[in-house]
Amino acid sequence: MYSNDLIMKKIDVEITETTEFGTVLKCSDLEAADEFEDFLTEQCFVPFKVALQAQEISFFFGQASTTEKVREVYERFSRQREITDCRIQF
Repeated sequence: MYSNDLIMKKIDVEITETTEFGTVLKCSDLEAADEFEDFLTEQCFVPFKVALQAQEISFFFGQASTTEKVREVYERFSRQREITDCRIQF
């Protein structure tokens, strides 16, 4: 039997709710953010806007979303990527 060489990568994201933009998810891992954008577009069909900032990407989900719903979508994405340990900060 061969050992599993899959390396699990921890990705830190921050999910906040603002008066101006509604729910915002920020991710500093650009590769994971690109995959998350594909996941939202191709599998969830969730409306969002993206902004590239210094060292991170922000996903804006608007006033009609909640931090709980965005967290659920991100956790589903994480499970799909086989990420077992992601820290989500509120």
